[in-house]
Amino acid sequence: MVDLLERIVSITPENKNQLYEKHGAYYQMAILHAKAGGGQVTNRLLNEKIPARPNAKQRQEWREARNWFQKSLDVYQDMKRKGMLSHDDVGDSDKVAKEITKCDAALRK
Repeated sequence: MVDLLERIVSITPENKNQLYEKHGAYYQMAILHAKAGGGQVTNRLLNEKIPARPNAKQRQEWREARNWFQKSLDVYQDMKRKGMLSHDDVGDSDKVAKEITKCDAALRK
């Protein structure tokens, strides 16, 4: 699904709805990897509780989660540069940045 969205957005990069879909797909991939790494999720946000010492597989999942969150944030920043975000959407990029911080914290353990 992510590959398909990336192809669609590459054809129509100014389509706001498709960019939102791309962000959502990236965000969902990040959540799935964070959960596989031992992260707890509530209301589509990672909890602060991170496994004490992630094993090698969990660390890889946290790296993947961080990469997907970064891709999600990049989409938001691109939309912001293009003036596509509504006032309500601007705060969402802060939420994604916080998720990246949580991934970084998991990787430092």
